[in-house]
Amino acid sequence: MTDTSTTWETAYTATDTQSGDPLALIIQKVDAESGTYKEAGAASLEGAVFKLEYYRGKKQDKAVGTPDNTWYIRTRYVNGKYRAYFGNNYIVNTDEYPSDVLPSNVNSNGIFLLEPGSVRITEVKPSTGYMNITDDNAGYIRISAGGKITYIDDLASTTVYLDGSGNTTYFNNVLDKNTIQIYEPVKRGDIEFDKTYIKSDGTAAPMAGVVFRITSKTTGESHYVVTDADGHFSSRTLKNTNNTNANCSEYTETEDGYTEGDMDSTYGVWFCGDADVSCEDIDPDTVSDDRGAFPYDTYIIEEMRCKANEGYTLAELKEVTVADNKEVVSVDAPFVNVPYPRITTLSEHSVRRAEKVTLKDELHTYWLKADTCYTAKGIVFDKESGKPAVDGAGQLITGSKVFTTTSEGAVNGYLPEYNLTGDDAVEFTFNSIGMDSSYVIFEYLYEGSDEADLKLTDDGQVDTTGAMTDLCGQSGMSCGYKK
Repeated sequence: MTDTSTTWETAYTATDTQSGDPLALIIQKVDAESGTYKEAGAASLEGAVFKLEYYRGKKQDKAVGTPDNTWYIRTRYVNGKYRAYFGNNYIVNTDEYPSDVLPSNVNSNGIFLLEPGSVRITEVKPSTGYMNITDDNAGYIRISAGGKITYIDDLASTTVYLDGSGNTTYFNNVLDKNTIQIYEPVKRGDIEFDKTYIKSDGTAAPMAGVVFRITSKTTGESHYVVTDADGHFSSRTLKNTNNTNANCSEYTETEDGYTEGDMDSTYGVWFCGDADVSCEDIDPDTVSDDRGAFPYDTYIIEEMRCKANEGYTLAELKEVTVADNKEVVSVDAPFVNVPYPRITTLSEHSVRRAEKVTLKDELHTYWLKADTCYTAKGIVFDKESGKPAVDGAGQLITGSKVFTTTSEGAVNGYLPEYNLTGDDAVEFTFNSIGMDSSYVIFEYLYEGSDEADLKLTDDGQVDTTGAMTDLCGQSGMSCGYKK
C-alpha cells in the first residue's frame, strides 16, 4: 500500500565516498498481528516517519539531553519489505519534520557516515492505519543483537551505538543484519447496525435472524453475521473469540439462491485484513476480545437473502469506514425491508363486438418505489387454450402504460399502494369481431420507461425479459355485446 497523502521534500544530496562510520541500520516495519510485511485492510506500512537524534561520542546510556543533530527518515517499499535507511532517498525534510544538514560523507551503499556516537530512533508518525507502540497495545520493537533478542513494548523509541569499526551495536552487541524491526498494531474498531421491516400497516418492527455479508473494500475479505432478537448487530458486544467466523460455514450462496444452516447471532467475527486467509485458517492466537473486530478499512454491508427476510425486498447495501482505534461505527440508518412489490388488476371486463374497441385495465400496485418511473405491459390470453389470444385481425392484443409514482404517502421510500385508474389505466385497442371465448389479461411491471409491445418467444411463450419477477397480475375478460 503506497502512502500518497504526504509530499516529502529532500533538501540535501550526499557527496563523494569518504571515510567514517556508517549508520548501518535498517528499520523494518512489520504488521504486529500477522508478523509479516503484508498490511491489514486499507492500512499501509509505508510512509512512517522516524526521528534520528545523534549524540556524537556518547554511549547509549549517556545519550540524553539535546542531540548534536536531528534527522528524519521514512519507510519505503523496497524488495518486498517496508524499510527505512539513513540514506538520501529516505530523508524527510518538511516544515513538520525539519532535518538538519546531512553529513557530507556517504559510503558505497548510499548510507551517510558519522563519527562514533549514539543515535536515538523514535517513530514520530506511524504509517496510515497503524499506531505507535505504547504499553497498552500489541506493538513492540524487536532487536536481535549478538544472538540475543530484546523486545521493547512500552514506547516507540530505542537507541543504538556506532562503535567506530563500521558496526551498529545495541549495548555492545552487534545488530544482526543491522536490522531493527518495528511490529506495529493496526487500528481496529467495531461496526453496528439495525435491521427493521415495514409491516402491512406501515409501521416498522425489528427483524431478527437476518444474514449480512460484510466485505472489505480493499482486500475483498468477507464474513457473514446475523442480527439478534432485537434486529441488532454489534461486533462491540460480541466476544470475538466465541466461535470466530463460524457463521461463514453455515451460509452458502448457490446458483439457485442459498443454503442456510444453524447461524447464531452470538458468534464472534474477526477480520484479519487479508483476503488470502480463509475463515478456517485464521490463527486463533491473533483474535482478541480486547480489540475491535475490524481493521482500518472501508466495509460494504450487504443484506443476503435468507429465511428471515423471505417475502421482503432486500435493503440497499451500505458502506462504513473504520478509521480510528477503538472506534464504534454505527450505520447512519437502519436496513429496512418492505414487502415484495405486487400488482392486481380489475377482475372483470366486457367489450362489444367491433373492428376497434378499447379496454382499460385498472392496475393496483403495492410497495413500489416512490418517485420512480415504471412501465406496465399487458397481454391477453385465451383462458380455455392457455395461449396468447389474437383478435379479429389476427394480431396479438397488447397494451402498455408508462407512469411515475408519487412520493406522497411513502414509507421508507416505498408506497404501500399506488393505483392506475381512469385515464391512467392500461389501454388495449383491438378488433373484437369473431372473438368468442373467455380471456385473461396478464400484466407485467418494468422499472423504467419501455413502451415496446410484449412479444412471443420462438416457442410461443411471452418474452418477459426485464420484467420484475413475482408481480404478475391478471384479470378476466369476456367478449360479447356490452349490456
